[in-house]
Amino acid sequence: EGMLDPLDVLQAYQAKALTVDAKINAVCDYILEATEWAKMLRNIPKDQRGSLYGLPMSIKECYQVKGYDITLGLAGPIGKPTKDDCAMIKFLKSEHALP
Repeated sequence: EGMLDPLDVLQAYQAKALTVDAKINAVCDYILEATEWAKMLRNIPKDQRGSLYGLPMSIKECYQVKGYDITLGLAGPIGKPTKDDCAMIKFLKSEHALP
């Protein structure tokens, strides 16, 4: 069918991110819920899938992701997770991407 499972794609993306991060220290945080989100995407009927269905995406920590810190490179906001997703993250999720 040519379709890839969202969880398989996410896990491949995460494995590569770990490899790259070990070399250049590029990752600030991992979105722990991404695995559950990928599993939930499997239940969306093909005719209702968004244009970014199952696409894993790296998100800079300056974008608000509910439950995660947004520090803008400053130490003060560490430990103060946001209460909601920003518009960009809401859009990505509405199109079934995996931020």
